[in-house]
Amino acid sequence: MKNVVLALALLGTLAFAPANDSEAIDIDMSLYNSPVIYQHAAFNRNDPGGAQVSIACTEFNFDNVGWNDTISSIYIPSGQGWVVEIFEASHFEGRSYRTSSSIVNLEKIRFNDIVSSIKIYKRGVLQGDCIWR
Repeated sequence: MKNVVLALALLGTLAFAPANDSEAIDIDMSLYNSPVIYQHAAFNRNDPGGAQVSIACTEFNFDNVGWNDTISSIYIPSGQGWVVEIFEASHFEGRSYRTSSSIVNLEKIRFNDIVSSIKIYKRGVLQGDCIWR
């Protein structure tokens, strides 16, 4: 598989920054072309200090980048063929959940703050390996 380096220079596939009040409250979700994971539920709207990362790659473990067991919501752009599969354990093990729709609060599916790895598909195809830098 093709390696994809997550970096701001890579056509905006990474957006990692603490959200300020206006970003958290007035998020224009149409700006995102790939799935976005959020540190807090409701896409950080209730806690504007939360971090977010837009991911356009696949088969990624969070244990080495400070995101292990911290994800609370997932935004998935509609109509673009994205599917996100989250796993309770590293290396795509343990319980899993697959969705093509955004999840405002992972607590509703009993995955809040326990996601350790993720796979991202677009139109049924894994999107390439991630290297987090």
